[in-house]
Amino acid sequence: MTDHYQRIGQEALAVCGGLSSKLLLYAEVEDGAISADLFFQRPAEQLVRFRFAPEALRESIYKFWESGENNITPRSWAAMRFVVLGGQFTVDLTYPEQLNSDEGLPERRPLVVAECFPGLRIDYSKPHG
Repeated sequence: MTDHYQRIGQEALAVCGGLSSKLLLYAEVEDGAISADLFFQRPAEQLVRFRFAPEALRESIYKFWESGENNITPRSWAAMRFVVLGGQFTVDLTYPEQLNSDEGLPERRPLVVAECFPGLRIDYSKPHG
């Protein structure tokens, strides 16, 4: 596990109290800007909670984007899907050429969330926790 991934995962889990059965962190990054949101499901709940990523988490993601790591070229990717499930995590990076230029974040994010949490309702009522 890389330091960037470990830091991002720890900070994301802290936002949801570490009690999620599944957590999705979706972020899009470009020079000087970042959007990062958390979606998580607590055990035995049939809904997904939404939280804006706090500043420290956004900074960790942006640092990873700027510096790269191992075989990841700095500033090369445009979107990150970080999923924690059953104590394990997966990270999928999307590169600019893989994004549909006709879509923006408002179109892409709901598709990613629906893929990760099929058929579940999203609770947007407390975005700041």
